[in-house]
Amino acid sequence: MAASGSSSDTLTNADGANGPNRGKGAAGAFRWRNVRSRRLWLLIASVAFLLSLGATHGDVWRAGAREVVPTGRILGSDPDALPIEPLEVLRKQKVLSAVHRADALFEAWLVARNAATLLRHPLHLFDTEHCAPAEKTLTLGVPMIAMGVLGIPFAFVTGDPIITYNSAIAIMTLLMAFAMYWLVADWTGVPAAGIVAGLLYAFHPLRLYHIVHPAEWDTSWTVFALLFAHRLFALGRWRDAAGLAFAIAFQAGASFYQFVAATFLTPLFAGWLVLRYRFSPVRLVQIATVVISAALAGVLIYGPYLEARADSSEILRRNFFFYVGWMDYLPNGRAFLGWPLVVLASIGIAARRRLVLAKPDADPRWALLAGAVLVAFVAAGDLNSQILRLLWSDPPFAIPDPYAYLAGLLPGLNAVRVVFRLSAAVLLTAAVISGFGAAALIKAAPRYSGAIAVGLIAVSSAAVVRPELFGPSQPRGWDLHSVRVDAEAVKFFETLESGGNHGPLLELPYFAGFGIGSNPERILLTAYHRRRTSACYGSFLPPETREIATLSATLPNPTAIRRLRELGFTTVILHDPRVAHPILRGIVGDSRVAKQLRLLGSSRSMVALELLDTDRDEASETTDSP
Repeated sequence: MAASGSSSDTLTNADGANGPNRGKGAAGAFRWRNVRSRRLWLLIASVAFLLSLGATHGDVWRAGAREVVPTGRILGSDPDALPIEPLEVLRKQKVLSAVHRADALFEAWLVARNAATLLRHPLHLFDTEHCAPAEKTLTLGVPMIAMGVLGIPFAFVTGDPIITYNSAIAIMTLLMAFAMYWLVADWTGVPAAGIVAGLLYAFHPLRLYHIVHPAEWDTSWTVFALLFAHRLFALGRWRDAAGLAFAIAFQAGASFYQFVAATFLTPLFAGWLVLRYRFSPVRLVQIATVVISAALAGVLIYGPYLEARADSSEILRRNFFFYVGWMDYLPNGRAFLGWPLVVLASIGIAARRRLVLAKPDADPRWALLAGAVLVAFVAAGDLNSQILRLLWSDPPFAIPDPYAYLAGLLPGLNAVRVVFRLSAAVLLTAAVISGFGAAALIKAAPRYSGAIAVGLIAVSSAAVVRPELFGPSQPRGWDLHSVRVDAEAVKFFETLESGGNHGPLLELPYFAGFGIGSNPERILLTAYHRRRTSACYGSFLPPETREIATLSATLPNPTAIRRLRELGFTTVILHDPRVAHPILRGIVGDSRVAKQLRLLGSSRSMVALELLDTDRDEASETTDSP
């Protein structure tokens, strides 16, 4: 359907030239005044986002982006804020801090490892170095593939895993800000509103507090999907279809959590697109291309995951979930969005269409809000009954747990245990609607629109840099954990490599669990020596860990040594040689052990022993005998 003949309804192409309207109501939704204006606002947005990045992420770079990883500040870490029993709180803080450090260290390794693998050996993406000899070991935890892509330039230039990880976090944050800026500016026609929404979304204290798991809160690709889906239905362009397909694939590669959240958030929005634009000018072949591409990406990324989850012998299958209740969104709740976001979003909901949208007859607000409510309902799980308790002190019935029900039907959904993280989709929606509220305020007083825009950007910047100024918020700032790699250990493995020693490592003492205090460091070293290691860490453990634990406990039993060799291990690494291990005594006092093990070298912290292939040697001797 052709648009009206007014100047405001002429479509502005990407290069700023005016062209014919290709879709119903498309022109106003995507028309900024001119190329120069768009570039100026992009510059202003860049300055605002970079300044906020420096304020929120600067501590990492000042402390040394090669030497520290950030995690959210532990609740109550301020000594002046300790409750009545400070010693118990400090003990719990110490445990949580150790867990956070281990998680951050592992994820730093994984992002850098994915970046390097995608750069050099993309077909081996799922064959990670940890948890040897298990296969497809990427499936034991979060994929972090999208962050790996963001880290490729830094992995190529520096080769340093820690700086690659910290750089990927910074780029991811900026990407989130610009994605929201583009979406809101497109829909409202007010770039300043896009800056406000981008600040409140990408730098929100709730998201930054959970920086220990950055990919688990990365919904930027869902924002891109909303943008390209709207453009595809409104304009019918192939480049928007490609953008939508890539956005879906990258959201799948970022996090299973937010991919699940998007499947609840977006269907109502998709239904609104169909009702609003029908299938003109978009073509069914374009939609089919997007669906097929998204399905292919899902199979490639999650096929191995679903196959691994189907293995009933897998260790640590957790069937409990951590939910986020409705009361958690209230002030002082752990998911409270903050007053600036709440106030602007409320204005965005209540304002008239003409004040909110560039094209008032294309209003996605209610579809987005309904999707966010659905996400909140699913993420609340068995806490949905909180709503009933507002009406009855003793409710006559209970609301069924929707997530547990779905997890029982869909394979692999039970691996998404921290359902709280689905609330990131609620934050996304609130940020979009807050951008609508900012646009309404700016448009409501044209004479003072410039001053209002500057004021809103300033308030939004303060809300993310100093959230305590606006009432209850998540703890501000990060704890920085030292992860400096031992240069002597790196040199030790280089020496082994130069001497012809290759293959998987059995690292002792062997931790059958996750070895929070040791395994992440051992796994991080694989970023330098590129060898597989028995050290494991992640959401799940492969079934092979049971046998390896048993074999390690019986060393230096010759049968155990032979079986470890059969499993593919070529080298034993003894950590802390000051503690005499039975395997060392066995080399000296047992000829059978001495025949199967050979000392390769030692350092102050490690001893390396080669597992000899005695079966091959015996076969060779038999062949050579007369």
